[in-house]
Amino acid sequence: MMGTGRRKGCFGSEEAGGGAFRRNVPPGVRRAAVLCVLCLALGAGFLSPPAAAGAADTEAYINGVLTFFGGNEEAVRAKLGEPRLVRERKQQNRHDDSLTDVVVTLCYSEAEVSFYRMEAGGELPLTVRVFSPKMTLPGGLRVGSSLSQVRALLGEPTGEDEGVLLYETESGYTNLVIRYYRDAVTEIEANSWPD
Repeated sequence: MMGTGRRKGCFGSEEAGGGAFRRNVPPGVRRAAVLCVLCLALGAGFLSPPAAAGAADTEAYINGVLTFFGGNEEAVRAKLGEPRLVRERKQQNRHDDSLTDVVVTLCYSEAEVSFYRMEAGGELPLTVRVFSPKMTLPGGLRVGSSLSQVRALLGEPTGEDEGVLLYETESGYTNLVIRYYRDAVTEIEANSWPD
């Protein structure tokens, strides 16, 4: 068989460029083999469970939620428009008694966003609360997501109580509270405690 360009195929028959496989194997077996290969390829890519988030990933995720609508009041207003209500609460600066800071909360029909505005200058994201399915957060998290979707995105919570999943970070300065009823998320709240 030298010089014919033929070689032994997977099924023991001689083949040239796969032609013998097509000729010598019944169509049903051919289809089954192709389907098996496709299933294996799809299973390897799409059916594998997602990796659980680690502590660093959780902290990065929470920080991403805290700044998702903007890192300061001006940016939030530019993204979401004028709020239906603005609440302000004075807060004594814990490092300097001569300074009085302000917690500003922008209230929208779908979410609330709070900032810590320092008298010395600057704003820090404080809280983001989302209570409408119209708002989709990073990773597709939204009101209405299932608990399995939350766990697939964030891993196992650091705490769990009736109707609440809690994701706390190692630094202790941020957390994410997921409130749910039955198997559906009803509210998402990211918090930061600036020092």
